[in-house]
Amino acid sequence: MIRSALMSGPTAHWGRTWQSHLPGFEVPIYCLDHEQFFGRAEVYAGPWGDHPDNDLRFIFLCRGALTLCQQLEWIPDVIHCHDWTTGFIPLLLNTVLRDTPIGQAATVFTIP
Repeated sequence: MIRSALMSGPTAHWGRTWQSHLPGFEVPIYCLDHEQFFGRAEVYAGPWGDHPDNDLRFIFLCRGALTLCQQLEWIPDVIHCHDWTTGFIPLLLNTVLRDTPIGQAATVFTIP
């Protein structure tokens, strides 16, 4: 288990990353766990509309993914960002992480 945090104003949101494997494969998979952000039946919106904290939820996801790479000392050559939910990754890489090894990773951004 790996722990990571996102600061939102004066509040720190801590999450856990769980490692597992798909049956029949040796490649590890990682799942970011934060009950308040991700313990919901819906991903983006419920019957009432968008979740009002979607910005924090997906910033947490982006920061958690980059933190995991740093903690594992695994620096990808290219990070594929797909749609708005990962749109914060290029910003992080080009600002606060610019002078770190992961800040040198290239990004590809796709939208459906």
